Amino acid sequence: MVSAPSVTMGSMSDDQRHPWWRVNAIFDPDGEGGDFGYTVGLATRDVPELHLWSRPSLGDNPEVG
Repeated sequence: MVSAPSVTMGSMSDDQRHPWWRVNAIFDPDGEGGDFGYTVGLATRDVPELHLWSRPSLGDNPEVG
């Protein structure tokens, strides 16, 4: 887990106030659950890029039951 340093807004530079990464979202027009997003730019600060599904699959939920 990556944690951010604790600072006050008054001591933050513009680079610290605004994210240095983007999230690109891909929309599934057929509505079959293929929507997802991914980050671009996290790796510039040695943080892994992320892939995020936009909605759960229609499969079993292992936490329910």
